[in-house]
Amino acid sequence: DVIFAKTLLKNNANFFYCDKKEELIKTLQALVKKLNTNLIYCTETILQELLSNSSIEQSNSEYTTCDAILSSCEYLIAHHGKIMLSSKQLGPHDIKNLPKEHIIIAYTSQIVKNLNEAMSGVNTRYINEGLPSTITTITSKSNDQNNHTEGNIKNLSVLLIEDFKH
Repeated sequence: DVIFAKTLLKNNANFFYCDKKEELIKTLQALVKKLNTNLIYCTETILQELLSNSSIEQSNSEYTTCDAILSSCEYLIAHHGKIMLSSKQLGPHDIKNLPKEHIIIAYTSQIVKNLNEAMSGVNTRYINEGLPSTITTITSKSNDQNNHTEGNIKNLSVLLIEDFKH
């Protein structure tokens, strides 16, 4: 998780570590205020409940009127500071059409070293129900002007939660 955080921060993303749900809510509220976000697009039921508990305005249908998107992810790819998403988080929408501000809520158990580990994990996770229709990675804008990163570049904020295993 340290490698992921360092790589992410190097790419101008926001990174927050939360070890309790109360801390997650406070951090999310502060982040939404900092980003000057009025309406968040979110389609995942558990995250919609989190937004409601945080008194944050949300929409699950009209992403074009939203300032940001809140989603979970499939994996955090440590060595590249990338986030793997699928249609399970994005629905039928092309990532390029969604808001530029993307807030990710992830667990420490979702961190993998590289893309191969992430793809292997996705193949295993969806073995019985079939792979998601879309699997993509996103990254944050880098300060490095010579860095011609291809792919989906967003303004990323990652809220990493310690897995609560009893």
